[in-house]
Amino acid sequence: MKREEFFSIFTGIVVFGSIWGLLESTVGDFLKDRGYPSGVIMTAIFGFGIMVLTRKIYGVRGMQLGMGLLAGTLRYFNPVGSCVLCSSIAIMAEGMLFEFLYINPALQFSALKGQKEIVGMGIISGYLIYFLAYLTTQILTPFVTTGSVMAEDFFATVPLGLARATAAGLLGGVTLPVILAVRTLDISAVKKDIYYPAAYIISGLCWIVIALI
Repeated sequence: MKREEFFSIFTGIVVFGSIWGLLESTVGDFLKDRGYPSGVIMTAIFGFGIMVLTRKIYGVRGMQLGMGLLAGTLRYFNPVGSCVLCSSIAIMAEGMLFEFLYINPALQFSALKGQKEIVGMGIISGYLIYFLAYLTTQILTPFVTTGSVMAEDFFATVPLGLARATAAGLLGGVTLPVILAVRTLDISAVKKDIYYPAAYIISGLCWIVIALI
């Protein structure tokens, strides 16, 4: 990978990871405070949507994991709302799970033929990313906070995760075709003196808002 390409991808991770973290800290808390299923909505629409968009724009594997790590970290340092730690873990897990799900070239977007395949892949993606990230939080959150995981408590949460994952899958079936239908810029065609300043200004603003709210 050339140096210029590396910095372009790194900048993409920073700006889109910052936007994702800001959305989790604002929209996520807004939905949760009003009794909406914030985890399902944030995962299947916002998190999944941003990851699909950036994979479509940059076409680089590993980028979404970096975005998830940054977004989860930003969410952790915005201690508003309940279970900030589990939210941070879930976001990071979503980035990792997206990478595993789309690591096979046969599962790349260009291989999806027709709207039915795209919708089906969206449903599978939304379901698996939400459910497996949910299970990850149920294991890691008590382990990090108490140093142990109670098996009975873990298995008691599985049915709830399965039920919520169904809704996440249905939303993912909408998110994927919508994002793939969006026309995106050719990032290599954007001038460097516009791309880098704009990206870091946006990232800085996201961090400031997260720190202030």
